[in-house]
Amino acid sequence: MDVLATLVALQLLMPLWAVLASPLLLASWWLLRMLRRHRVRSPWAMLAFATAFSLLGAPMPTPIITILYPHALMLMGPESPLAERFPEMQIWRLWSLAITFVVAFVLAWLVLRTETQSDAHEPA
Repeated sequence: MDVLATLVALQLLMPLWAVLASPLLLASWWLLRMLRRHRVRSPWAMLAFATAFSLLGAPMPTPIITILYPHALMLMGPESPLAERFPEMQIWRLWSLAITFVVAFVLAWLVLRTETQSDAHEPA
């Protein structure tokens, strides 16, 4: 039942994350467009973009989860019911980073790929 409650909480918090992360999403889109305009299509650029975006924009590693939650656990003591849920949150955090990295990398690849690469996949 704890997993179901966590999923429901995440579903309710995703719109809040979208609102709070919208400036970062807009800045990321602008950066990708600028890289495309300057013809930066290196795999390293895509990897750097995806890494930076996943560290800054992933839904789970927000300051609430990574800073405030562990400090609240320390103040409440190890006997609190929240202390039992912290390892679950770490797993969610890792999955959130991984999924955000993959989505950002695929988006960067789609936006930054060259015209010759997109033409090569079309039938003649």
